Formats: sequence, C-alpha cells, structure tokens
Amino acid sequence: MTSAISVVTETYFFEDSIHLTEKTMVPISFGHPFILVSTPNSLAHLRKLGFRTFEKFWSEDYDQIKDHAKRMMCILELIQNISKWNSKKLKKFVNEVRPILEHNTNLIKHIGEDREAHSEMMKSFNYTL
Repeated sequence: MTSAISVVTETYFFEDSIHLTEKTMVPISFGHPFILVSTPNSLAHLRKLGFRTFEKFWSEDYDQIKDHAKRMMCILELIQNISKWNSKKLKKFVNEVRPILEHNTNLIKHIGEDREAHSEMMKSFNYTL
C-alpha cells in the first residue's frame, strides 16, 4: 500500500447496530492503520474484541458520536488534519504505530488458525476468515 492510513467506509453508518465486515478486516490483516467510517461505537467494539486502535495518535472521540452529521464532520476534520502532517511527523507515526499493527495482525492470524475457539467473536463480524 502506498498510503499511510486507510479510510474504511463500512456498509452501515446511519444505523444503531454495529456491522463490521471484510472492509474493516482488510487493513487489519495487512497491518495498515485506519480510520473507521461506521456506526457509533464500532471502534469500541473492536477494542472489546482485543484489537488495538489508534487513539494514541489521534482522537477517536468520533466513534462515540451518535449524531451522524457531527460524527462525519469529526471524521472529515481528522482526515484533513492528518493530510497536513509533514514528512517528519509521518515517519514518526509509521515507526510508532508498528506495535499496534503487529498486535492486530497477530490477533487476526490467531483467530484464523483457531476458528472454532473464536467462533463467537467472529459472529460479531459479517466476515469469514
């Protein structure tokens, strides 16, 4: 990938339920940081499942915003702010984010290797490893 961060637009944004798909799993599987454009509390759900997100590097408060327009505005502001990072800040980010990415890819690999033990976890995704 040539981008530093993926913007994942999940299937649902306006609903009240969490609906994560392969769209979210792809950057996790490939060890790529991401911003999740989805329903409220989707990032919180990923953290509950053991995944790490990127709150160390930017505010993920948008995940808790129930008002759809406000949530989208916060996401757009975040993307605009990141797009202004200079090369020094971007290099630092790439180096410092590595442990999170490794944790997430290892978790995906572990889940894939032991599907039976993680079947309940995977029911929360609309995705099959």
